Amino acid sequence: MLLNLGEPGGYDTAPWANRVRLVDAQCAGAWDLPVLAEVTAPPDVLIRPDGHVVWAGELTAPELPHALVTWFEAAAPAHEDRAAWGGGL
Repeated sequence: MLLNLGEPGGYDTAPWANRVRLVDAQCAGAWDLPVLAEVTAPPDVLIRPDGHVVWAGELTAPELPHALVTWFEAAAPAHEDRAAWGGGL
């Protein structure tokens, strides 16, 4: 899941449609993390299916596509039929 706490619709997850869902949400205030205490919520968070955060930052960060490939495999080619992947999430 790519949790977008910024402006809605800021990233195209279509190449990972069967593996990553973009969720636009809002966060009011800081996050209270064990051991770290209060931290400012990042604008965007990439979360593995098991709940581990694997990336946090801006949707425009060059590290985001690398994190998507690392944890969710390479993007589907643009010409590939998405139905062949079993549909989206």
